[in-house]
Amino acid sequence: SILLEPDSLYITTTQLSEAKYHWSLCRTGSSCNEAVRHHWHEKPHLPNHPVAEGYGFQRIQPRSLTGRVVLGYFKLSGYTPPSSTVWAEICETTFETSYPTVQLNRVHGITCRTWVLKVLSTLCERG
Repeated sequence: SILLEPDSLYITTTQLSEAKYHWSLCRTGSSCNEAVRHHWHEKPHLPNHPVAEGYGFQRIQPRSLTGRVVLGYFKLSGYTPPSSTVWAEICETTFETSYPTVQLNRVHGITCRTWVLKVLSTLCERG
């Protein structure tokens, strides 16, 4: 098992296929038992909601439920946790829109990796 430090931020990578990785951010709370994964991911197709992807978050489980292994937890030094309200606003507004297909998102530079990088850039800008 991997021990994550409290009040920290990690970039995580999960292997999807031989040459593809899913990037996300793992934010820990003041206790070692609080860890939430934040990421840009595919959304189920719903009527009247024509977007292929969006922001989401989940509490991290003690073990993988999908059989996928996190390949890396990269701790970001110098991270000062913003308030939960500021954090949510940054994550939810990083991309103004999502397109109806994953392919259109990629054409417009919208990926899980670019989402992570833009969130980090916004955190740096806000101090």
